[in-house]
Amino acid sequence: MKIEDRMSQVLFTVRPSDSLAAARETMTANSCRHLPVVEDGALVGLISLGDLYVMEALNELDPEDTEVQSAMSKDILAVPRGTPLRQVAADMARLHVGSAIVVDGVRPIGIFTSTDACRVLAEVLAPIGA
Repeated sequence: MKIEDRMSQVLFTVRPSDSLAAARETMTANSCRHLPVVEDGALVGLISLGDLYVMEALNELDPEDTEVQSAMSKDILAVPRGTPLRQVAADMARLHVGSAIVVDGVRPIGIFTSTDACRVLAEVLAPIGA
């Protein structure tokens, strides 16, 4: 099974210059916890809900005036569309990350999250009755 068979294809993104408030609004409106950060069509980072919590805890920062690039992670798990699902899940566990961005070259085309992994596990366990 390939990652592209199990990734979420509906992908919401933000730009590095977008505000943290805009990122929070995108996450809230779309019930997601991870947003790829894209510039000129290329993946340049990732911002998570946890990143927003940390930044919002810093009282001197205004989410309306603080850009995503100040909170995004540049060290992300990006995998090509043909990567085996088993490998992606193992890499996520090894790296202790909650998502992998699926890319076609440098362009993000999907996301696979820990929630997606739980759905796959539930399907695998269903026939066993566990």
